[in-house]
Amino acid sequence: MWGTQMWGTQMWGHADVGLRIGAGIHRRGAGSVCDNSDVSSWSRSGDRHVRATALTSVAWIVAAICVMVLSVVPAAVASAAPATAPPQPAESVEVGPYAVTDTVTTASCAGSLYGQYQIMSAKGYVTAPLRCTDNFPYGTATPVDVHFTYPTSGAGPFPLVVLVPGFTGNPGYFDATARIYASFGFVVAVAFDALNLTPESHLLGISAAYQQNNDPHSPLHHRIDLRRTIVGGHSAGAAAALQTAQLAGPLEQATSGQVRLAAAMSIQPAAATMLISGGAISIPTFLLAGELDNTATPASVRALYEQMSGPAWFAMLTGAHHLTSIDAPEYNGFLNGETAWLRFVAGDDSACRYFAGGQWSPRVFPNFSEFDRNRAAASSPCPRSPRTDHLA
Repeated sequence: MWGTQMWGTQMWGHADVGLRIGAGIHRRGAGSVCDNSDVSSWSRSGDRHVRATALTSVAWIVAAICVMVLSVVPAAVASAAPATAPPQPAESVEVGPYAVTDTVTTASCAGSLYGQYQIMSAKGYVTAPLRCTDNFPYGTATPVDVHFTYPTSGAGPFPLVVLVPGFTGNPGYFDATARIYASFGFVVAVAFDALNLTPESHLLGISAAYQQNNDPHSPLHHRIDLRRTIVGGHSAGAAAALQTAQLAGPLEQATSGQVRLAAAMSIQPAAATMLISGGAISIPTFLLAGELDNTATPASVRALYEQMSGPAWFAMLTGAHHLTSIDAPEYNGFLNGETAWLRFVAGDDSACRYFAGGQWSPRVFPNFSEFDRNRAAASSPCPRSPRTDHLA
């Protein structure tokens, strides 16, 4: 967990990396440090302070109302057709060569009332028990924070992946996914603000990564390549990733080129999709849909894909429900495609053939019944990395 655990507050970051993009985006950052033993020495310097704001107080009120509503209204996933039999394991999950660590611990979501509700809502859609952190509304810890998972070896710098959960989703849902991503040589920041509906969460994650990259007391000091930042998420967090992708140009300008969005990965995007303009997204974008998903339907995800003016790829996973992407890795058929995409956009030549060039071979992922790319993607070369020795 991050050290400063205060409700009704907004974390404000380093003045040099204020992410002020237009009138609607405020200077955000991660204002505290992790409690895990391997990172207990992280600096608690003066630029990590917490400032209460009326805007954030309103956000928590809204969050509380949403939690109360969700406690009596069936979850969105309940609209999906229930699984009639236990799902079969996906193809074996590929894991990279790096040992990893993280800055937070998880436990069964059954430890809280709201977690128990989510478990009941997910019954029939996930195979493994959901894992949760203690962040509100699942516990008493702050509802706004950033958790890191990263390689313990290798000098880096490693590309950054900023993941945001779905609406009121717990960051612990991404625990296994983040560890697999990191095993391929990525620093993964799971950012959240209870609602996870807007680019604020992704910008919070980027600002936190900037701070740790520049903190000489951090184990991530100079180990993050912020110019290869990939924004992603699931459900509402996936839609927020696309909203953030629209800000790629202003973000790079606002940070004087220190931060560059290299790509976006949107896993079953739902909620606030009306705020997404595909024509405003120029960075490479991967959109993933589940065949049996009635929340982020394949048709709605494909419609977003067809709006994209920049390089875009679309994949649909056979038999997948809305929560398949947060299931245990052996039941998450999205994972191998996700890690291949991350390696591709980070400049790994061994993953390039899956997505680029005339001889691209997406059928290497047998569980995807649809796999398309638009004209801009078909004409795109493989991204080049300044250094790729950290990639598997």
